[in-house]
Parts: sequence; structure tokens; C-alpha cells
Amino acid sequence: MVAPAYFLPPMNNQMLAALLARLDGGFSGVPGRWNLQFGGRALYCLTDGTHDRMRVMTVVSGADGLDAAELSRCLEANFDRALDARYCLSQDRLWSAFIHPLGALTVSVTGGTTG
Repeated sequence: MVAPAYFLPPMNNQMLAALLARLDGGFSGVPGRWNLQFGGRALYCLTDGTHDRMRVMTVVSGADGLDAAELSRCLEANFDRALDARYCLSQDRLWSAFIHPLGALTVSVTGGTTG
């Protein structure tokens, strides 16, 4: 059983690194900047303790192959359907990003186990 969030300590880089290690024992990086594999995808996890933010990102596709209707759907999803997840363009790629306050993350939010 998971304790209510108000009984859990705020998530930090050390706790997040332990969760990432359970997802991919071969993950690499330094605290606050990790690379890992999950579900056949390369994921990048970035944290900013000063601003209490965490971001997990993966490349969805190259941006050059997207037409105007696909880009419009991504922007619409960012506005009215995506909560903590976002679509973004960077380095000529379409990315999916999950952005959340770092301290408010719990095992249940991250999909980890309590055992």
C-alpha cells in the first residue's frame, strides 16, 4: 500500500535516480541529467531542483516530415487535452515531454512500485 502523498518526503534527485534504476538498470548520466531506455524508446530525464521541475522527454519523429495539420493537432493537444504532457519542437525533431513539479512526484505518479 502506498502512503498518502502528504506523508511522503518530497522527491529529489537521489530518489528519482533509484526509480530510474528500477526502470533501466543501465541508465546513465549525472544527477539531474539522465538517459535511459524504456519500452524500446530513448528517454531523457532532466531536473531543476531550484525551480522544482522535472521533465522526461523522448523524440517522436523528425519535424521535417510533419504537415501543418499534424502540427496543429499537437498544438491543440497542448492546449486542451494534454495536462502534464506536452509536444514540442527542438533540433528539427518533434518531442513528447512530461513536465511535473519534482517535489510532488510520487511512486504512483512515476509508475514505480513500492516494494
